[in-house]
Formats: sequence, C-alpha cells, structure tokens
Amino acid sequence: MYDKYSDVFDRLTVWGLTDASSWKNNFPIVGRTDYPVFIDRAGKLKPVVYDIIGDYIRNKK
Repeated sequence: MYDKYSDVFDRLTVWGLTDASSWKNNFPIVGRTDYPVFIDRAGKLKPVVYDIIGDYIRNKK
C-alpha cells in the first residue's frame, strides 16, 4: 500500500508500539479498547502486517 500511494504520502505513523501500550485504550471513553498498531498485546504481528508485506512484494517495481 505504501508503494502504491507513495506519490501521495511519504511516511506512515502508528499510534504506539503494541496494543498493550497504546494511548488509545480508555480514550476518549473509559473501558474502550482500540487497537491501532501492528503488534498485538502478546507481542505478535497482526495479520494485516503480512498483508502489507505481501502487497509490497506484489507491487515492487
């Protein structure tokens, strides 16, 4: 995806390192969990990471 849209953006920002430490948990609603990053609470890569890598490999110029 990054390569596909590299003419539109030149960086990618994520909100924290893992779901366990995401500042989005309990914000803005206490009790809500939001998992916006690529590594889950157990420290494992989420499936979307493999999708991104696959997209990169398929679209590599």
